[in-house]
Amino acid sequence: MIDAFSSDSVPLHLLTREAFEVYANALSENGVVAAHVTSRHFDLAKVIARVSVESGFGYLESHNRMVQRFFTSPSRWVFLAKSRTTLARIPKASKVLLNGLGLPRDTHSFQATSRDRVMGAPLWTDDYSDLFSILRPLEFRN
Repeated sequence: MIDAFSSDSVPLHLLTREAFEVYANALSENGVVAAHVTSRHFDLAKVIARVSVESGFGYLESHNRMVQRFFTSPSRWVFLAKSRTTLARIPKASKVLLNGLGLPRDTHSFQATSRDRVMGAPLWTDDYSDLFSILRPLEFRN
């Protein structure tokens, strides 16, 4: 699990092609990398989508809405796996978990990303990153 992006600073070294090579080497064949990418200022999911494709991971994005009676906040997560079968199990497992917790079924929504979005995103490396390329428009920052 990578949960280092919620503040206004971005640890770039965790989002590079070289970092994802380390994750890929450490991950079992059925393992999952979960990255919390909620950010008012940056579209971090876009960078992770690109580097995941370059690193051979499957990619699934989750949007979680606020459920006031459970004191949850909106959040975005990205799930990566080497195995497409493992990745396909995540939405089903989420429904089971939501039921067990008593949360509404529509709390999470999952989506794959388009190839255009992936290939239009910058590929960050240890030698290159560009925060301006993933800066959110002002209307999304509140």
